Amino acid sequence: MDFVIVSTVVASATAAFQGQQPYDVVDLPTVKAELNLIDGRKDALLLRWITQASAAAAKFCNRVFAVETVQDQIFPPRDYFPAPTVIGGVMPLQLSRWPVTQSPTVTENGVALLENTDFIVKYDVGQLLRLDVKGWPRRWPALPTVVQYPAGYKPTDPDFADAVDAVIRMVKARYFAQARDPALRSENIVGAYEVQYWFASGPGAAVGNLTPDVEALLDKYRVPVVA
Repeated sequence: MDFVIVSTVVASATAAFQGQQPYDVVDLPTVKAELNLIDGRKDALLLRWITQASAAAAKFCNRVFAVETVQDQIFPPRDYFPAPTVIGGVMPLQLSRWPVTQSPTVTENGVALLENTDFIVKYDVGQLLRLDVKGWPRRWPALPTVVQYPAGYKPTDPDFADAVDAVIRMVKARYFAQARDPALRSENIVGAYEVQYWFASGPGAAVGNLTPDVEALLDKYRVPVVA
């Protein structure tokens, strides 16, 4: 990323499911149906696991899944002399969150810009393309730009189905682990007890709740992080 961006949350997420936390990815009835549970004896435990698994998935992906309204203050790079200019320009302008769910408000150096006249939005990836007077894409100038917009996934979005599945799998694994480790493949007591698991342990293996199948489901949602 060749510009500085400062993001603040303008409106935090609200709970998508009644009686659950704002950042829960899946609702309790769906999880209970997966586990074939009818009564409510395990509800409190499952709700806690849903919240923890949702947080683990978000942390793995380096992002907030829930829809929130955020404001990005974007500062393109500038030369110091003889005049402030963009070094190579900025194209496109990448927002801090995506997918964008509604038309953003954009100001460039304090001047309001119009969507489809001054810029167009790639909603799925959170990118803004600046337009010239003829409607052709051009580079964003070396001016501070402020973008306010809602972005994130709703649990019912078809494009979010894999993340919901991943969280359900994490909760199911914890539920069944109460009686037997679901990763257990075989046990042998002949030579003092031997045990095999479906996936490896040690360096490079899954950590915590994130088994290889869960990581595979979440991988497409990951935001790259450069140290």
